[in-house]
Amino acid sequence: MFNNVVELTSEEILAQAIVFLTAGSETSAPVLAFFLHALAVNPTIQDKLVNEIEEIVGDKVYLSK
Repeated sequence: MFNNVVELTSEEILAQAIVFLTAGSETSAPVLAFFLHALAVNPTIQDKLVNEIEEIVGDKVYLSK
């Protein structure tokens, strides 16, 4: 049935994942909105998230050029 199976390289899989995420903005936007709303109405969870980010990032400053 699948005589013409082609294996993907790591680079091709990464490219497909990027396309999937960027092309999926119609589904990503509502999920992001729900996530942000959930953080807004749960300040305890929001504080935990901020603390975890601060533990990982610390006082490093990341600037894009």
